[in-house]
Amino acid sequence: MKRRWRETVLSFSRRFLISALGALALAAALPLNGANAQPFAPSRFSVEVAGNGADVIFIPGLGSSRDVWQAQADALAETHRVHLVQVAGFAGEAAPASTEAMLDPLVEELAQYIENYTPGQATVIGHSMGGLSGLILARRHPERVSRLMIVDSLPFFSAMFGPQATAATVEPQARAMRDQLIALDDASFAAQKNMGVGRLVKTA
Repeated sequence: MKRRWRETVLSFSRRFLISALGALALAAALPLNGANAQPFAPSRFSVEVAGNGADVIFIPGLGSSRDVWQAQADALAETHRVHLVQVAGFAGEAAPASTEAMLDPLVEELAQYIENYTPGQATVIGHSMGGLSGLILARRHPERVSRLMIVDSLPFFSAMFGPQATAATVEPQARAMRDQLIALDDASFAAQKNMGVGRLVKTA
């Protein structure tokens, strides 16, 4: 009787252990905050993650690499979990399939990323276009942004050139600038970029 009882207990323990291990493996395979079996995979950016702790997301500016945030990320990774975003189409990252719109899809995917890969909220730090992305994200999805820091960014850049500017009045100029950039070949684009960098960098 005792032997049969011992075998029953051992059999139950083995089944329980196998079930528990299976549940742990399944939980590890799922997104941190999502119930979906398929993890969210962004198409508008890639992410490098390091550290443990409260989540901090770094977004670089227009045309920039995520490397611009590397020093800050390395320091914060000692106490936080940092997410270094690289926007698709910049710094060697492949461009998305659709290039008609950029900020709106980027912001929506950032919101989905935070929902799926953090406890639901994150601190967002953005430079220039990354700061504008953070502002739009915080306005549209305030439940996803616990804190926001923007560097060298404005909610409406064109206001710098005229306080009466509106989205409608600057749209033709913005489209013309976009079309001009798209029309450049690789050599012309590189020359224009180097010229712009030369105006921004001062050496002794």
